[in-house]
Amino acid sequence: LIPRMLLVDPLKRITIPEVRCHGWFTDHLPRYLAVMQADAAVTSPRMDEEMIHEVVRLGFDREHLVSSIRSRQQNKATVTYWLLLDNRRRMPSSGYLSAALSE
Repeated sequence: LIPRMLLVDPLKRITIPEVRCHGWFTDHLPRYLAVMQADAAVTSPRMDEEMIHEVVRLGFDREHLVSSIRSRQQNKATVTYWLLLDNRRRMPSSGYLSAALSE
């Protein structure tokens, strides 16, 4: 379990639901450590419409992208979406570099 949690590649790394299903986590787990099942509406990811537009502009189908994000599928469209979103979060949003980066 631990080696799978420490994998660098996020596509190969074990997910939280997989950890919760693992025998080490489920066998003889004290009740106070049990995790309540979350409501599906709460756990569905929020989508950034601007990033969806950018991914569609790159040639991906909008409906396929949106359904893939909702169902948490990993494919070229969703990887592109998450990479663009992460890149935007790391870039300065309103600093003097934004004009230079757009050139």
